Amino acid sequence: MAHLVLLLAVAICAARATGEITPAEGAAPADIEYINPPSLLNATELGYTQVVTAANVKKTVWISGQTSQDTGGNVVGTTLEEQADTTTANVKKALEAVGATVDNIVHIQVFIANYNPDTDIPTVAKVTKAFEGSNGTFPSAELIGVQSLFSRELLIEINAVAVLP
Repeated sequence: MAHLVLLLAVAICAARATGEITPAEGAAPADIEYINPPSLLNATELGYTQVVTAANVKKTVWISGQTSQDTGGNVVGTTLEEQADTTTANVKKALEAVGATVDNIVHIQVFIANYNPDTDIPTVAKVTKAFEGSNGTFPSAELIGVQSLFSRELLIEINAVAVLP
């Protein structure tokens, strides 16, 4: 086990030295590292990061799946793009409720009802890029196509994990 930890530490130091690991700079509130290993697709252009680590964290925040609903439970918007805007705004409101911002997000999951990769990718890219941190970094992300969400009117749901120092 000690050998594995030592090897991992050496690999991280080497990756930092070669620029393969970019430490979060500026506004990142915890020790968060955004890593796009050269052995994987550089996902930054797509609006996410392959690996995110967080250290010196005092609080982890799990934000339940947010949808395009107002405070009365009414669905806002009828298209995926309209609902994506409201859903993204609702995630940001949930962050604000705990004193966090998009800079604190380390992971998001995006669920799309009746997902069609031929038509939905531009909207999904817009959603993931809405969570770009102030230092130009993105959380890790998952896109999951589903048959339906809890209401047939809803087309998108996003949950998130954030960390606070």
